[in-house]
Amino acid sequence: MNKALKLLEEIKDSYLRVFREREGENTTKRERFVAFLRHIPNNAAARELEEFVQQQLAPRADMGVMLDEVEREIAHIKYELEDYNADFKALQQIEEHMDLFEEKDRSELQLLFGLHSLESEKRLQPSHVTFPYIEERQAYWERKMDLGREPIAVEVAEQAVRRYGLIAESLN
Repeated sequence: MNKALKLLEEIKDSYLRVFREREGENTTKRERFVAFLRHIPNNAAARELEEFVQQQLAPRADMGVMLDEVEREIAHIKYELEDYNADFKALQQIEEHMDLFEEKDRSELQLLFGLHSLESEKRLQPSHVTFPYIEERQAYWERKMDLGREPIAVEVAEQAVRRYGLIAESLN
């Protein structure tokens, strides 16, 4: 992802400038050619040629806008992947340190961190996809985070708070 963002930045720095210069030149040419052709009265070939010039030298979609959109999409994917990675890491920590988590907490966290599905709607029981439930569980994990003595349990609790926040955000 970082390589893709870097490549996009390089494209913006080099090709975008050239693209905009060429677009400016094409606009100047188009205006000059069309002005010339419009001075030829009642000539079908001149009208046809004018239409051809308009089409061939028409402004193209702004490459800068397209590149910005691609950059936003890549950044969004990057952050999603980082979130999935953090969930996966938390699942590994739960598995490696089962003694730090009660059975009911392990079950909740495994579902929450996407052990069975990465879709937001399936990370909670259908009846639990409500703001009050999410707020209650976030508060529970914040308390675990604040009172935790084991760094691994605190890390997992932090990720639970974060994931509940992301699910709440997706409900909006």
